[in-house]
Amino acid sequence: MYRKIKAIDDNGYYLIFQNKDIEFTNPIEFFFKNNISRGITIWSNLTKKEFEVQDIPEDIANKIIYENALNDWLIEYERINKTEIPHNFIALLSSSSKKEQIRLLKKQSLTPYVLLAFIFTAWEKFGFLFSEYKSEHYPKGTDKLDLPEFIHIDNDKVKIVGNSSLKEGELKQVIEHRKFINAKFIDKDKDWHCFFITSNSIGGKETWKYGQPHYHYISNQWGISRDEAVEKIISGNYPKTSVHIELLGFGNQSMVK
Repeated sequence: MYRKIKAIDDNGYYLIFQNKDIEFTNPIEFFFKNNISRGITIWSNLTKKEFEVQDIPEDIANKIIYENALNDWLIEYERINKTEIPHNFIALLSSSSKKEQIRLLKKQSLTPYVLLAFIFTAWEKFGFLFSEYKSEHYPKGTDKLDLPEFIHIDNDKVKIVGNSSLKEGELKQVIEHRKFINAKFIDKDKDWHCFFITSNSIGGKETWKYGQPHYHYISNQWGISRDEAVEKIISGNYPKTSVHIELLGFGNQSMVK
């Protein structure tokens, strides 16, 4: 699912992609379909006018667009497959106690590609299915009707797309105090592992390593049921854990209404 939003400077537009929560799926198949769909949307928007100018038949244009999207995914997939996964993460899949899992993840780090490579390998070689859940909660008293289409903070300057009755300082408060969670689960039979980030953990608002962005980790060994863990994540009250995994390669955050 995507939305097309006019750019802040009125020159062009943003394509905003938002995925729904998914449960118990083959991660490679999911990311393949998701990336191809997104690629087709991007290439269509980039080339549609040029194809019309050149009077290229629609079926040929669609074939070119699909091939471009497929090629982009194959490059991405190759990069994921070539990403080295630390041994401790592989050992995690056969771990049998909370104590052992804590030991394995101590002083570990992740990048987005390492995490994807781990999720893919967990499915291909060990049979772990993939799920992803997200939640977002605005500060108390926020009326979504007052929010613009898009808010971005750049060097302490608030930029918006769309209309809003809120002042710049109020909009800044909204984006800085909203709470969101993104949780990735892998499951096999009764065993599950969950890696999740929060707005505070990636926004430098936690004291761990002086605000270093990080993932949190829990599993079925934490004495909490999977259903309860998911319920907490969706409600914004995520399960407590002392396991922090350093997150590398993190960028700036924006908010889309």
